[in-house]
Amino acid sequence: MNEAWSGFTNVASDEAHVDAQIGYVDGNVTIYSVYENDHPQRKYEVGLNYLKGDMPRRAEGLIREAAMSGHRSSEAAYYWVLATLSDRSFDTSGRTSSRICRPRRRWPWSSRTTRGGGR
Repeated sequence: MNEAWSGFTNVASDEAHVDAQIGYVDGNVTIYSVYENDHPQRKYEVGLNYLKGDMPRRAEGLIREAAMSGHRSSEAAYYWVLATLSDRSFDTSGRTSSRICRPRRRWPWSSRTTRGGGR
């Protein structure tokens, strides 16, 4: 039978930020922290860590956000495409392929990125 463990009390106040509150860990834990005001390089690095941690959806968003904020390189483009395609089957409806094949709409590396999907 499992009994409730009450070994510690933790109180957060005065606009405190708590990333994790952990009572017991059996194994390795990785905490990925990125904040809105972080530099694009930091967001890119955390995005890569998400990708390495098998969380491609979050990686895709962070790498794209970093690129939209100025962190553009062929390496970043490669990892963004990798994250976009990871853990997805190739769907015949074209939703996944349209994310890659229509750079004006989706690619943060396009020199003429448009909003609203114009050509």
